[in-house]
Amino acid sequence: MVRDGDRSVEVVLVRRDDRGYRTLSGRALGVHGDVSRDVIDDVLGGTVRLPAVLTEEAEQALAPLEGWRDHPWLRHSRALVLDASGAARIGDHVVRYDRLLGLVHTSPRRHGAGRP
Repeated sequence: MVRDGDRSVEVVLVRRDDRGYRTLSGRALGVHGDVSRDVIDDVLGGTVRLPAVLTEEAEQALAPLEGWRDHPWLRHSRALVLDASGAARIGDHVVRYDRLLGLVHTSPRRHGAGRP
């Protein structure tokens, strides 16, 4: 087996607001994240690989949306649900989606690291 780096995990980014789940571009999904044929490409376009430091926590915390469980392409995909501002928490880590930069990871604050 050849490895070229640390183990990491892919996730599918979706937004959730007061209207329900949406793709990154704003297209509506079903109540439980259900995906129709006309939005599947848009959903899959939100697939990103997380930084390796988030792998363990992402594997434990993230799972497919309920509406993806019977979908042949999404049933094994982990959803990273962003809030209306484009941010999400994975354990102690915060990530946010930026239209220009993509997914931006903020390291957790370390106690006693010289910052208040």
